[in-house]
Amino acid sequence: RTLRDSRNKLIKIPEFRSYESIRILVEILSDEIKDKAEQHYRGGVGLLGESGKEEEIERRIALLSEAQREFETTFLLNPGYRDPVDKLSVKERQREVEGRIEGLKELQAQAQRQQTDEARREQQIQSYLRQGEEYYRQGEFPKAIDEFRKALKLDSTREGALNWIRKIEDEEKAREQEFASSEEQRLQAQRQEEKRTRQETILQFLTTGQVE
Repeated sequence: RTLRDSRNKLIKIPEFRSYESIRILVEILSDEIKDKAEQHYRGGVGLLGESGKEEEIERRIALLSEAQREFETTFLLNPGYRDPVDKLSVKERQREVEGRIEGLKELQAQAQRQQTDEARREQQIQSYLRQGEEYYRQGEFPKAIDEFRKALKLDSTREGALNWIRKIEDEEKAREQEFASSEEQRLQAQRQEEKRTRQETILQFLTTGQVE
């Protein structure tokens, strides 16, 4: 009878006629198990290397989890296996991978919290912008500017808020210029009226000797 080893080679199994034949069979099977354990360990090491090349956190966690399963299988097949290079035991390697996975999960959680915070901040900015526009439509320009400035405190580069503030300030400046021009015209007309009145008074005095 025969069986195939991990290299797909046929191995002759001795007949179970003596203790020695059983011992030989156990040795053969033991070597096979050790070879399988090493194959799984090398597979795990390869997955560790792949995980270090990935940028996406989810993909790195997936590869490390696969590596962890390979190391678990190695431990089941050969609990005493050690890395031939750094002499780490399988359990030590498993703890190393667990640490990496936990670290990546924490980074993932931080990124999710940051996304949540950014979403809330964006909602608040949009609320300030909407309120500012409403105040503008109501003619409450100082209040509108206050709302747009609140938005800028959360995002100093927000073009919408900056454009609204510039628009309101330009319109206020135009109104002030228009008022100043109108006031100047009113004063000029008043001066001309006063000058005309004086001239009429002088003319009346010269012709009649009297002043009304």
